[in-house]
Amino acid sequence: MKFFLSIAAIYGFFGILLGAVGAHALKGKISPNEFNNYRIGVEYLFFHIAPLFYLSHQNKSLLKLLSGICFSIGILFFSGSNFILPSQPVHLLNVSFLKPITPVGGILMMAGWFLLFMDTFKTTSK
Repeated sequence: MKFFLSIAAIYGFFGILLGAVGAHALKGKISPNEFNNYRIGVEYLFFHIAPLFYLSHQNKSLLKLLSGICFSIGILFFSGSNFILPSQPVHLLNVSFLKPITPVGGILMMAGWFLLFMDTFKTTSK
């Protein structure tokens, strides 16, 4: 479960880095709507570091492990695509094929929360 602490730390580092890139290098170079999508990627990245940190300090269970995996991949897909897609006018790469992974990432983050809930419910009912 300590693996999730490493993931949370890496995501925290990149959250600060990519937040700064957005604020200083992208603002004014992309549309307000694209900038908003980028900012949402940063926000959701930080919102979902907390459960990874929590999971890193818990006893191992299958539901917690699956929850952490869903959070980790969901953050990568959702926030990652919200960083890459809106910044296309700057990096000039056609990454439109990534659009479908944004909702997949959101669904995985929701699954992470649901699995965490199920584990908590299971634990408290004993």
